[in-house]
Amino acid sequence: MDKPIIFFDGDCALCDSFVGFVLKADKLQTFYFAPLQGETAKKYLANQPLANVDSVILVESSQTLIKSDAVLTIVSKLGLPWSILQIFKIIPKALRDWFYDLVAKNRIKLFGKKDVCSLPTPRERQQILD
Repeated sequence: MDKPIIFFDGDCALCDSFVGFVLKADKLQTFYFAPLQGETAKKYLANQPLANVDSVILVESSQTLIKSDAVLTIVSKLGLPWSILQIFKIIPKALRDWFYDLVAKNRIKLFGKKDVCSLPTPRERQQILD
């Protein structure tokens, strides 16, 4: 792939909202998006030790990032004002990932499951993989 791919939980309302946010903020169409339940994820993640990781996963060239590293790298590529959020990288990774895991573990309780799929615009559809 010529662009980084963001893998996300397609059944999670919080994850869906994050993808919607990135799609709207990503004016340069920097990313592709693929649900962890889809064919693209099976192809890219099947032989990786993180195939069962419950996290946003960013695959860029030969680099694979998960949890807070993935989220902060994604927002850093969105330009201002969002790229300012990468300041959180000064917080130790273990602490960032602990907070990420806390939210991830409770995301369905806090934000619910997605009942309906959001309909992407034609421009956004070009960035969504199966």
